[in-house]
Amino acid sequence: CSRADVMSCLLGWFAPCVSWAYTRKHGLGRPFWCELLFYVAIVFGLLPVFILAHYLLIAGMCPKANSDSNTGPCRTRKLLYMHNSEDDRHHHRPVWPRDCQPVPYGVDRECYQSLVPAIMIMAIIFHILFIWIVPFFLSRSRTAIRTRFGIAGIAAHDFFFYFLCRPCALAQETRTLMHANVRDGVWYGEQLGIALSTIEAAPPLQKMEQSK
Repeated sequence: CSRADVMSCLLGWFAPCVSWAYTRKHGLGRPFWCELLFYVAIVFGLLPVFILAHYLLIAGMCPKANSDSNTGPCRTRKLLYMHNSEDDRHHHRPVWPRDCQPVPYGVDRECYQSLVPAIMIMAIIFHILFIWIVPFFLSRSRTAIRTRFGIAGIAAHDFFFYFLCRPCALAQETRTLMHANVRDGVWYGEQLGIALSTIEAAPPLQKMEQSK
């Protein structure tokens, strides 16, 4: 394995955002930091959106819980009980009273429990969006790089590469651009690392003649 092979593999698997930004900068001439932030936003952006939607659903559908179950003595009061076993009779474990159970988001418990199916459906929808939409957007840049440099392939293959193994696709792109010495959208081609102009030819073979 060459240095570029090892580097592209490490970036693709352990720093995918850096691999993405590197290939888009040198393959398409786009700003490195903009592409880095774009990758983070599109890959991890659905999580805060889901959390916000989850909170808004609960806040909009469920009223606030009674103060007795969420504030006052119920915040600090705990019951202590002893185990039935003689060996554990001196060990105490704190337990919330049944009427003082912590309420999620400070809303009515029964209402929250009734929203569990809706929350599960919403989670499934976001999961499907993450599986299908994220690879679709990421594969478009791969298709743009192929089109720019005339690399064989179709857009459907680009999508399935990102769908099946995103780190593999990023590592392959990074390796290709490193080996082809692509810089800022220009394909310079593979270089051997030898400056040809500095190579000096060996002196011609000289024959020793016997002196008469």
